[in-house]
Amino acid sequence: MAINTTSTNNKDTWIDEETPSATHGSDTQMLVTESYNTERYSLISFTLPSDLGTISKISLKLYDTGNGNPRVLECYQSANTTWSEATANWTSDNGNISGSVIHSATCPSSAEWMTWDIRGGSATNPLTSLTWGNTVSFTLKTATLGNAGWLGGQFYTKEYTTDTTKQPYLEITYESTFNPSIARRRLLLANM
Repeated sequence: MAINTTSTNNKDTWIDEETPSATHGSDTQMLVTESYNTERYSLISFTLPSDLGTISKISLKLYDTGNGNPRVLECYQSANTTWSEATANWTSDNGNISGSVIHSATCPSSAEWMTWDIRGGSATNPLTSLTWGNTVSFTLKTATLGNAGWLGGQFYTKEYTTDTTKQPYLEITYESTFNPSIARRRLLLANM
């Protein structure tokens, strides 16, 4: 039986090539956009909970506010997991990408959840080594450059408190290793 659990994010922010020293760690929304070869990336980090069973799928879930335009957004593993919301900016963190695209997704034209599969599912380059207790960071960026106007996605962050159900999270699907018959026997033995 597959069971889902979630992992809330530790930190999130966005960085802007146009204002390279600006920080956005306290913003309630983060951007993944581009215009005329100028980019804005989003950075987000999670720590997975303790061992709950055999992981079959991990998906990154972000709520798109519907203020962007349909664009393909790519999710990469961040090379650095120690970045700080208070200090992350384009100058220090624009190269914070490791390896190939994990998964791509297209922004919706209206407000709704976006999903990037990180392990299992439709992940192009899944993080198969990602497991319970790991801390992982992701960088989100647009797939192509050179368009007129700011195109891309705009997502709620963990600082968005108007509706906390729209904050970012990882959805983890796993098979439980809990064996009720063993647990029942242990409980019976403990009560003897």
